[in-house]
Amino acid sequence: MGAHQPLLALLLLTGCDRPPTGQDDRAHYLSAINAVDGREGLDACVRIQAPRMRGDCLSQVGPAAARQGHFDAAMAACGQSTAKQWVDECRFAVVDTRELIGEAAWALCAKTGRYRPFCTGHAVTRRIAQMDDLPLEVGQEVALAETLQQRIDALNPPLPQLHRQRSIRTGMARHLSDRWADRPFDASLCGAAEPDLCRLAYTESMHGKVLDYPAICAGELTLERIEAMGGKPWTDGSETITLWAWAVLCKPLIHRGGPPPPMSK
Repeated sequence: MGAHQPLLALLLLTGCDRPPTGQDDRAHYLSAINAVDGREGLDACVRIQAPRMRGDCLSQVGPAAARQGHFDAAMAACGQSTAKQWVDECRFAVVDTRELIGEAAWALCAKTGRYRPFCTGHAVTRRIAQMDDLPLEVGQEVALAETLQQRIDALNPPLPQLHRQRSIRTGMARHLSDRWADRPFDASLCGAAEPDLCRLAYTESMHGKVLDYPAICAGELTLERIEAMGGKPWTDGSETITLWAWAVLCKPLIHRGGPPPPMSK
């Protein structure tokens, strides 16, 4: 689950779906998200009366405060959301900043309510990224999947099987994406990986990059344009996978009822 845009900024842009709140709440929100000191930001958030705006504020400011070393204060502030869904989301965002693995992660993720599977899944994915002595050569994709499954089963994380499989799949895609770390994506290097995993590996090759997805998705999805805007380029013959990946990435950004952006090689 990625971070969402600050609620107030979206409301000011759209002018719709504004929760009932006064000028004081809006002032507290702006003060919170612009605060340099995380503790001050948390204090401003909890002064907001509107439940949705307070929850969104804490989910935005809580992780920033935790990164500054105010982890306990951020977790406590999350508990001052007036709806459990916001408490859970806030605590998940805060716990995820610790980037823990193993028992330490399981213990903190247990405090994130309905987000516990996602929190634990992120910890499992981080552990997969640290594993060595893996079969990583092209053609060893089946062996890689089997090895990751065995090692995660040995760790026995408190994670439903569906979420465990998702974490293994994401971790495997990130290992595959290392094949294109410093060069264009080449679908032939996916080896025996199924097409959907190859697509995910292309997406993961952009993991950590700050891209303006709305701007990219608003225009024609060509190799030249995507590369110019910071996206991962690809080799001839790989466009079936990459354009499929961009169609998936852009789908949530397409205006409801509108056509998808044009796609070409």
